[in-house]
Order: sequence, then C-alpha cells, then structure tokens
Amino acid sequence: MDTKQVILELRTQKGMSQDELAVQTVKQYKEKTKSKIKVIFNVFKEEDERLYKQLLG
Repeated sequence: MDTKQVILELRTQKGMSQDELAVQTVKQYKEKTKSKIKVIFNVFKEEDERLYKQLLG
C-alpha cells in the first residue's frame, strides 16, 4: 500500500466518504497552488452527479 492509499484509507475511516475526499483534495490543491485547472468528476449515475454538485456547491 502506498502513501496515497494510506491517506485515503485513514480519511475514509474517520467518516469521510471517497467523494468528499476527492472534492476536498481538489479544492485544497487548487487553493494551495493557485491553480486554474478545470477538474472533471466523471460519474455514471444521476445520484452521484447530484452528490458531487452538492459537494462542489
């Protein structure tokens, strides 16, 4: 298991879902680096799309 997998596992064990982790990680990266990159979350279900839209609010 590499470092990124360990961090993911620790955060999900603390009650953070993987979708919340993904959004938080992107937001933190963009803030820290002042990056203007556009990130696309590829989802397959309408339910997941609604969830990501809510998290990205």
